[in-house]
Amino acid sequence: QFVACAAEEVGLFGSFDYAAKRAYSGRPVSIMINNDMIANVSNPNMLQWAVKIKHYSNSEELSENASALCRKYVKLTPVIDTSGIKRSDSYSFFLKNFKAIYFESASTDYNYHTIGDLAIECNFNYCKLITGLSAAMLVHSD
Repeated sequence: QFVACAAEEVGLFGSFDYAAKRAYSGRPVSIMINNDMIANVSNPNMLQWAVKIKHYSNSEELSENASALCRKYVKLTPVIDTSGIKRSDSYSFFLKNFKAIYFESASTDYNYHTIGDLAIECNFNYCKLITGLSAAMLVHSD
């Protein structure tokens, strides 16, 4: 089963609820992939694009796999970063012992959660690469 979610809400109530229901049902989650703020890159030079790869203590191998897939398929520089990992929907899954990883732009987004956070400000070529990384993770996961 594949589940996609978008538009996280304040408090992460939806992801906490969903992860709890999955854990209670006994139905496994092989991998939870969270794409968080993945359409901003300030540098126009594609050769210098990077992606933050964030993981939890039970999913370090996902981070290693994502780094390898970055180099193989999407040509993004992987940056391992575990800061702020409690503020994303993937955290809810980690708390239920599901393996989770999330990807985030390595560029500072000055429009982050402001009224300027609009599609016109997004770099969809960059977004496409991170989405490709997520797809590669699905294909290459157990």
